Amino acid sequence: MSNRLYAQLRPDGYSLARLRYIQTMLPLRGRKVSLERIHLTLIHFGIIEEIIESVPADGMVAMRAVQRYIAATKKILATFQVQEFTLQPIGFDLFGDYKRTLVIVYEPTPILIKLHELLLATLRTFFVECDIEDVEGYMRGDNNFKHALTINPHITIAKGYDGKLPVARLDPVVMTIMPFEY
Repeated sequence: MSNRLYAQLRPDGYSLARLRYIQTMLPLRGRKVSLERIHLTLIHFGIIEEIIESVPADGMVAMRAVQRYIAATKKILATFQVQEFTLQPIGFDLFGDYKRTLVIVYEPTPILIKLHELLLATLRTFFVECDIEDVEGYMRGDNNFKHALTINPHITIAKGYDGKLPVARLDPVVMTIMPFEY
């Protein structure tokens, strides 16, 4: 079993080149995200061991729930494996507690919304199996899982950014499913 689990999309070659071009054309004051790390996260499960330790269920019960979660998530992702997701840009935004993460926000498509709903339902089932009574409350109180409750498609361009929102022409991106376990 791997250490980290993420349901994510990656840009195709052309989209990745366009995102890299945007990075080079903007007066970025911060750390540019490397090409191999550019992605769009749907669900960030995180480090398996940390999740198992944080839930009320016994370790073996939680481990079996993780195994079922992984199998169910992989099955969902496999059904969308051949699907390309073309996302239209909305614009730049600043994320994070200090508004220092520069992102490009995209309009969610109906198929992307459906994929997110299926992944979220699987995550909720995992928490129920781990004896969490108020799943929504638990997720809202967790720094990682609170973001899973809604879909807000975005790609991080830079971290530690300290400038104004850039103005640039943004192109649609074509995304595909990435591997789930890291």
